[in-house]
Amino acid sequence: AARSEEDKISKGLRTVHIQSKDITVFERGDNRKEIVLSLACKGHRCITAREAAEVLSEALGYRVRVSDASKTVINRDYDSFIFVEDTKFKALTGVARAMKENISGDNFSVLKLETGEVMLALSDGMGTGKEAGEESETVMSLLEQMIEAGFKAETAIKLINSSLVLKSEKQIFSTIDLSLLDLFTGMCEFIKIGAAATFIKRDNWVETISSTTLPIGMLGNVDYDTVTKKLYEGDIIIMVTDGVLDSIQEENKEAFMERFLMDVKSSNPQEIANRILDGTLSQSNYVPKDDMTVICAGIWPK
Repeated sequence: AARSEEDKISKGLRTVHIQSKDITVFERGDNRKEIVLSLACKGHRCITAREAAEVLSEALGYRVRVSDASKTVINRDYDSFIFVEDTKFKALTGVARAMKENISGDNFSVLKLETGEVMLALSDGMGTGKEAGEESETVMSLLEQMIEAGFKAETAIKLINSSLVLKSEKQIFSTIDLSLLDLFTGMCEFIKIGAAATFIKRDNWVETISSTTLPIGMLGNVDYDTVTKKLYEGDIIIMVTDGVLDSIQEENKEAFMERFLMDVKSSNPQEIANRILDGTLSQSNYVPKDDMTVICAGIWPK
């Protein structure tokens, strides 16, 4: 089978005057294909590796893209290139925030990872302002570094927690709210530590994912809630910090959010984030009681 894939690759590339040799197609641990090969351009013009990826996708019958680690232009001299199987979905995100003081105690992160995952994360430092901001920023940057380095989320969180507990001349308490969305499968892992509820909006239906755990840095061993959900085309993930839900005057704040989200007819994540911030702020006469951050992410087929 591998042989015929190699033939398809060299045939496809020949049609656009690209010569190829030393073609290797292998499956990575996560069942995704990776193609390593040497390419040179015949004829007068250079071709971008992105154009070659289009040709390869056509020839192989599945989407490939140029690896971030690869060169981007194919010249007349043979050079080595890497193409990786591309994700089925793409994610679009939007963020909206309001601050109680001039520095937010909330920090957020939206990271596209080389693994085809998107990490969405919120961290709410205890209190508001500068100190809370530094606490949540410490947690967020540690989390980003570890996830980018390939640690599993649960492992990263345990390591961060023990480093925070150990460093405690003064204790750092921060919530962690993490969604890891796999753009190959549409599976999303939600991990929450002391975090506010997350919502999933689909057509005319909204689901709440809530958490019962304490913030990170409180105890030697960290307690987290984790749940994995399959997401489908057009689904929107809505993550909020406490400040957003606390603005709501009603007793059952999650239920208010569910109704509110049902009424939002947009599918644009930025528009939805703006609407949520506005809708919850209006409940407290547009005076934030606490820092407020909303992240929305939508998933669509490529």
